[in-house]
Amino acid sequence: MDKKDLRQRNLELLRKALKKLRQASKPRLAEETGLSVVTVNALMQTLLERKEAESVTESTSTGGRPAQQYRFCGERRMALACYMYEENGRAKMMIFLENLLGEIVEQKEVCPEKVTKDIFPAELRPFIVKYPQTMLVVVGMPGIEVNGTLEDTEYPALKGMPFSKWLSAELDRPVHLTNDIHAAVAGSGNLFGETVVEETVVGVHWPSNHPPEAGILLRGKLYTGRDGIAGALGNWTQKEWQPPRDAVREAARVVVLMVRIWNPHSMILYNEKLRMDDLPRVLELCSREIHAKFLPTVVIRSDILEDYGQGVYALAGEYLSGVC
Repeated sequence: MDKKDLRQRNLELLRKALKKLRQASKPRLAEETGLSVVTVNALMQTLLERKEAESVTESTSTGGRPAQQYRFCGERRMALACYMYEENGRAKMMIFLENLLGEIVEQKEVCPEKVTKDIFPAELRPFIVKYPQTMLVVVGMPGIEVNGTLEDTEYPALKGMPFSKWLSAELDRPVHLTNDIHAAVAGSGNLFGETVVEETVVGVHWPSNHPPEAGILLRGKLYTGRDGIAGALGNWTQKEWQPPRDAVREAARVVVLMVRIWNPHSMILYNEKLRMDDLPRVLELCSREIHAKFLPTVVIRSDILEDYGQGVYALAGEYLSGVC
């Protein structure tokens, strides 16, 4: 590792420590990072110049010399995110603004009468005007964009349009589009904790009117394949598809298939027809084709919405952290 790489690594260590502590002195940051106070002093100057940190003075309780503290500027950059979902037969849009500390600064729920392209700039632009430090936009949607074109979506008015490119031009910000199952598996840390960064997690969702779709998380990173649709590739022109009559057998079939391909540590099955009480039967059917010792930890979730929203939140933070 050359000096430039070492300095960048140490700078990231300091940045993470200051984000974690929110506010700290240089000796405290040296203790947290394992770096020397001299190194922290030099690196802190970089964070101050980039306005990622600011100095604050905190009075001591003993009346001595005030302690020099440094605060992480969490609102220097923000990510604007929204995700589309259905509730009680109605389309809804949840919008939130996230800062560098992972805090939600402001949020809003919208219930459009009809989903058209115009609702996105109309609802998102006011946030950008109010918070010009918004650096990017993340949109979660039941749908797949291939080569810049929205191919499969619950919203007919959006099908066939270059959604990400169009919305990016409208908002003058980069737009990242993710579908519900990819986002849900990206948010699976709320189920499996920090172990996901070392493991493989596969999530499978059974939509009401489509064949099952999957999301794959490899060592904490979402794997989307060559065209960004790994796990969600299907015949979108097929209109005759009918959901299987036996949800338990269908779940077992898909688990076996995913185990043979990915050999994951964990799987999440999002299926409104399944309950955790069905899990022993699912695993028993799987063990007829694959030895039980090779089966992953399996969790059944009847609703995808919670993990979907959590995943959009996680992806927004990940994209924001990667902005220079």
